[in-house]
Amino acid sequence: MLSRAVALALAVLVAGYLVVLGQTGLALLATAEPAPMALGVAVLAFPVLGAWAIWSELRFGFAMARMSSDLGPDPLPDTSPADLERRRDYAEVHSDDWDAWYRLALAYDASRGRRQARQSMVRAWRLSNGKAGR
Repeated sequence: MLSRAVALALAVLVAGYLVVLGQTGLALLATAEPAPMALGVAVLAFPVLGAWAIWSELRFGFAMARMSSDLGPDPLPDTSPADLERRRDYAEVHSDDWDAWYRLALAYDASRGRRQARQSMVRAWRLSNGKAGR
């Protein structure tokens, strides 16, 4: 629960920064001079991209929390290579089972394989929602 509160607090802080950045971009557009106006357009792109990134990551995080609660308690996975290989083999055999991919992601995360954990989490999310993409 603490991590959710921290994530939301950081998102609010970044959103505030993006509002200030957007106001700066609008002020630059109001100058009616070509160079500041061009800079204003560029500055306005950052809040749009930032808002999309925040929304995307929060949506992903909330989906992971929902999936975790749907799955129920799961003991921390063994970090041995044998356990990781067993979970990977299971997920590949049961390729349409989101909880197999979610549990594989937990095993990757426990063994410090952050990139593989993220990829497995995204796959689990896609399968749980029936989506083809993130």
